Amino acid sequence: MAEKQKPGAMTGGTIGVGGPRPVEPGEIVLAVSGTISERRKEDSAPETDYGMLASLLDAVVVGSPQKAGFSLMKRFEDAAALDIRQALHIVRTYPNALAYVSFSERIGLPLALLLRLRKHRPAHMMIAHRLNTSKKRALDKLAKWHHGVDRIVTLCSAQTEYARGFLPKASVFVRQGTDDRFYRPAEVEESDYVLAVGSESRDYRTLMTALAQTDLHLKVVSSSPWCRKKAALGGASGKVEILPRLDHAALRDLYRRAKLVVVPLHDVEYAAGLNGVLEAFCMNKPLIVSASRGISDYVSHMENAYVVPAGDVNAMAAALRIVDQTELMREHLKSGAARAVQEYDNLGGYARRLEHELRVMLAVREGAPLPTQES
Repeated sequence: MAEKQKPGAMTGGTIGVGGPRPVEPGEIVLAVSGTISERRKEDSAPETDYGMLASLLDAVVVGSPQKAGFSLMKRFEDAAALDIRQALHIVRTYPNALAYVSFSERIGLPLALLLRLRKHRPAHMMIAHRLNTSKKRALDKLAKWHHGVDRIVTLCSAQTEYARGFLPKASVFVRQGTDDRFYRPAEVEESDYVLAVGSESRDYRTLMTALAQTDLHLKVVSSSPWCRKKAALGGASGKVEILPRLDHAALRDLYRRAKLVVVPLHDVEYAAGLNGVLEAFCMNKPLIVSASRGISDYVSHMENAYVVPAGDVNAMAAALRIVDQTELMREHLKSGAARAVQEYDNLGGYARRLEHELRVMLAVREGAPLPTQES
């Protein structure tokens, strides 16, 4: 049994995970990089993936401690992109948990390093975003962190191939979803601007150059709490408005009034731009997106998005003109976006898929029959 809830953690609902044996409340610990909000005001922000999963599992959610001021450890953690203190807190506070679920490598890797040498340890499922970096490969060569992980969930199939280099038989691709109850369309007057959101691996240079070939105006919200590198916004002109970081409700309003959304990407092998794509789907906006390998599991040309070759200025300019000027095209892309949200890309479906993978991990660990995926 896990210990009782500690200060700074929060619990979810009452539905058990099932599997080899009934799971008691608090036996699953969800490790989240960054601080967590104890209470979310209704309709002020989207539900989180860990919040939804906590409700399904009656799990405990543990975020990074808020520590003000400067410290050498904090500086080291920021440089290494590892939440070491949080991992130590989790293994000390919840040593008898049935399982840990880490929501990024930042917390998952140090947690795995602490678990790898323990004979009787909680099971560990890590949701991995980008495993094909030299640092993560070197860390595994040096310290064999994969021995502290039982299952890896990736958010795109390109990353699954890298994950299988660590766990060949326990790596799986799961399509992410977002909160379609928060990011939802509304009857508001649509403006004439194009909206671009996000900074991770964005190719704003290509977008800005393409924009100069059109009469369109662009609003860019490039600030992101998750991206460690700033997006290059060179070439901005009077046709471009660079906005500061916005709260979720203000961002939703920007989506609602936009005529179309564009996600300009470099061709990378991880799911950069995913939140922007999913939010555009949920807001039922016509979407233009670059053909990055990491986003290919989510977008289909002329079905739910207008996909252009990455880095191709002329193709981007042509797409902007075509989607802007063709109402039939915009309505077709909206229909595809609505289908994607209904079938795959909503938060509830994503949380249930994560729950299923957790059940599979526990069943394999205990030699029990594998659970079936509920529709």
